[in-house]
Amino acid sequence: MRTRSALTVLAAGTITAGLVGAPAGAAEPGATDPVSASTVTGVLAAYTLVVPKSVSPSHLQTRAVIPNGVTCPKVDVTKKSGTVVHLAMTKRVPGATTASAFASLRACEANMPVNATSAKVRGRIVPAVLPAKFNKIAMFGDTGCRVDDDLHQDCASPTQWPLAKNAKAIATEKPDVVIYTGDFYYREAICGKTKTTLPTDPANQPILDQCGGTPEPVPQAQFLDSDYGWMADVFIPLSPLFSKAPILPVRGNHELCSRGGNGWFLFFDASALPSSACAPATKYGPVPGGRGSTVAEPVIPTWKFDMPIGANRTLRTIMVDSSGGRNAEVTTYAGTQRKVYEGANTKSAPTAGVESWLVTHRPMFGVDTTTESVPAIPTWTQWTAIDQTAAAYGLISHYDAMIASHVHTAQVVQIPGQPAQFVVGNGGSIPDSLDPATFPKPTVGPLFGSDGQPAAGVAANAPWATAGYQPPSYYWNAIQYGYVIAQPGAHAHEWTMTQKKFDGTAFATCTLAKKVASCK
Repeated sequence: MRTRSALTVLAAGTITAGLVGAPAGAAEPGATDPVSASTVTGVLAAYTLVVPKSVSPSHLQTRAVIPNGVTCPKVDVTKKSGTVVHLAMTKRVPGATTASAFASLRACEANMPVNATSAKVRGRIVPAVLPAKFNKIAMFGDTGCRVDDDLHQDCASPTQWPLAKNAKAIATEKPDVVIYTGDFYYREAICGKTKTTLPTDPANQPILDQCGGTPEPVPQAQFLDSDYGWMADVFIPLSPLFSKAPILPVRGNHELCSRGGNGWFLFFDASALPSSACAPATKYGPVPGGRGSTVAEPVIPTWKFDMPIGANRTLRTIMVDSSGGRNAEVTTYAGTQRKVYEGANTKSAPTAGVESWLVTHRPMFGVDTTTESVPAIPTWTQWTAIDQTAAAYGLISHYDAMIASHVHTAQVVQIPGQPAQFVVGNGGSIPDSLDPATFPKPTVGPLFGSDGQPAAGVAANAPWATAGYQPPSYYWNAIQYGYVIAQPGAHAHEWTMTQKKFDGTAFATCTLAKKVASCK
């Protein structure tokens, strides 16, 4: 999520963090069998994604990041029989029109066999098998280091960007899977041309040494990411986690084609869409969905992933691409997005023994800061993102919980009669505010503005125009970097969601029981 005036209240050093990353060519921290740098030459990162079954029958696909010009490595897979096979990887390439922004790195992919027990990519351990029973699920999002037109987050400081420490703490947890709710990429400006609003710089001057080696966007390009930028914002700080658990990623608004979409499709998307889906039609031309483009923003098809969690009990996660839309107003986009939620509603149809969670980026019931008020929207509402709320109106009854991020904090919101909303946007991107008073409990429902009228842009004949959700019956907000560990309770539809700091210590415990959540 991108905010404006809220950042003026940030105080340096209030939240401690750190940057710990393995250099390219080194083994991931915590690997059980350290390897020499020469063994892993040519592989900068290796990791495993949870993907649709239509893509990989095992639900797992291994990826490797390599320098351009290097041949894709093989995946050395040990099977249940004890035999070792060497799987060839297929190279993923960005669109040629991305030019110098994606000239240096490539990705490789290979589907993990269903009978695998372990795997390595040139000595790097990668997750190769899903557990028969899921006991621990890690969740976090909004992790990139913010460098944009408003602010330099101090990417080089151990007290200002906690992603690497978060990754190390999650790796120590040894989760069965990591749900990553998007917004990987935040380095969107040229280093030194952004002014900081942090009090560490009273003169409000550019601070070059806070860039932390941030690669600059290509000035002529109509998108903001680069392959080296993804290396800095994602692959180096996340390296402790890659050998420990597969990652189930969803796309955030920072992965739109006009922002970090080219890297998303190259490194993390596992749909049928090509890795060049965000590339402009011509060099330096408009990107899909961008200004001047006649090509619509690509939308990741909705898909599901079932996790066995006990006898006659399964957690079904439904992944929805909510990268598009607006935060504080309902637009015509809601009508287009509604089709996505209709598909998700079908996939989450009630089934005996199955509990469903919606996993997406923009929350239905996220509470924004009061400092983010937009004067151009007369009926501005503190709720975000109500374009998604409107699009999904009447289509969320099948879910026990909705997992999202977008707001850079930890939140739990309960609307009467609706699934509990968990916001896990505290993964590393600078908080929208450090002042709890700027996150007051809303007094009206999420489809209504502060004047009690339908939110701006709601069409008179739309199904959500004559009704709105009630104000929250429960609302909890914590401004604290960290992550969530979800563990199933003793009975169906019961979960414990432990809110943890980036050092692994718990700062709150939330419970979920039959769609109702609360925190202590």
